[in-house]
Amino acid sequence: MGRPILRVEQNGQEVSSVVQTLRELFTQYGSDKASLGYGEVYETYFAPMVTDKVTLLELGVYSGASLRAWKDYFPYGTIAGLDSDTFPEVENVVVHRGRQNDKELLESLANEYKGFDIVVDDCSHQWEDQQASWEALWKHIRPGGYYVIEDLGTSLDPTPDRWHRDPAAIDTLEYLSHIMRQVIGDHMLVGSMEFMHFYPNICLMKKRIR
Repeated sequence: MGRPILRVEQNGQEVSSVVQTLRELFTQYGSDKASLGYGEVYETYFAPMVTDKVTLLELGVYSGASLRAWKDYFPYGTIAGLDSDTFPEVENVVVHRGRQNDKELLESLANEYKGFDIVVDDCSHQWEDQQASWEALWKHIRPGGYYVIEDLGTSLDPTPDRWHRDPAAIDTLEYLSHIMRQVIGDHMLVGSMEFMHFYPNICLMKKRIR
């Protein structure tokens, strides 16, 4: 896919400029999303949105590298983060403190931002947390928007006990397989889902445009 084009007005004239790719931005800011190949995946879906006023929430902040990349990639967008650990300040980005499995907090954030165009879950990678966040936030994805769960490899870890707290918990890949069955059957719960796409370590879901 070609590089996205950003068109802005200068002195009454429209000027076009090439936006850095997400891989370039992830590399520039030191996000491991670059080496994991996530940039190329996201470019496929997000490039047409670079000039939109998107609202993006990333669960998990760590060094703030990917938040900086998102802010550069979506210069007209509103970028927010959520983390329970210590996190750095990121210019022009609001980072909220809290846990990703706190459904009341997620509901509050969704109401504050009036929904999201993109949610990226790169937080604890714990199975129950990944599932709780999806259950709380999927209904708040705007039509045509995306929900992404990263680092699904935790579902395949040969020593999985560190990725769940409840012995009866199912891994997130199995959880997503149940959702996939509902998508195929156009079940009411996820009837608004246009598709689920899987890549190495990623599941990306798109909200249907009604």
